[in-house]
Amino acid sequence: MSKNIKTIIAAVLCAASIMSMAACGNTAEGSTTDTTKAAGAAETTAEAAETTVAEESKAEETAAETTAAAEESKAEETTAAAEESKAEETTAAAPAGSEDMFLDPKAPQKVGEWIKSCAHNTTSDSDEYIEWRVVSAGEEAAAEVEKYNSEGHIWTLTEPEQDFIKYYKVVYEVKYPEDLEVSDTGLYIGDVDLYAENPEGGGFERGGVAYIGLGQCFTVSQDIEKPMPGDTVTYTAVYTMTDNDPDYVFRYSFKDKDGQMKESFSAHK
Repeated sequence: MSKNIKTIIAAVLCAASIMSMAACGNTAEGSTTDTTKAAGAAETTAEAAETTVAEESKAEETAAETTAAAEESKAEETTAAAEESKAEETTAAAPAGSEDMFLDPKAPQKVGEWIKSCAHNTTSDSDEYIEWRVVSAGEEAAAEVEKYNSEGHIWTLTEPEQDFIKYYKVVYEVKYPEDLEVSDTGLYIGDVDLYAENPEGGGFERGGVAYIGLGQCFTVSQDIEKPMPGDTVTYTAVYTMTDNDPDYVFRYSFKDKDGQMKESFSAHK
């Protein structure tokens, strides 16, 4: 091969080598660009995903708060409705005029204030309205008991076995309406008999022991004339009670005009 031909072949091979390197360089640069673009796209996708998660989390929190608020509001409405319904039932259950009768032992009438109740009128054979009130209570009644026992009654008042159980007295008044029907011999109407009792029920506690069988009131007034319509009569009764002044109320049981048995209550102090 001649020297000129060898020179031409060498030139051609060099040019091919240069073109190949250029092509390789372009390919590398293109690959790098594509990789950079892919990385940027991944970052954008990740950021979008994080944004979506954050928005979903915020939406869930908002929904949870809204649900909790709605449930709380609904619970308040339900409670209010229940209380209103209970109040309406209580009002409906209380007969007209019963607020003057003080039928709840935990909400008795005050001492000195009148209570409306009923007593049976034998002449009219019907239960008629009367009023009564406690004037005073809680004083020891040893003198009244001794006087009563000395008057020769068939029944006498026995002394309690325990020295911390004593007799006490209650002074109360009964008002008889003017329109009561009477016979030619006067007014025949049932007595207002009181009973001292624990407003919570049960006996009277002293020293960690509850004592029962106390509180029955025995009328010791003997010089009282038969009442007439329009009269207000004062009575005195004695009852047994522990000497630690427990909480108690006076109860009067009667049949109302509607035929129902009821109980009225007065405080003792």
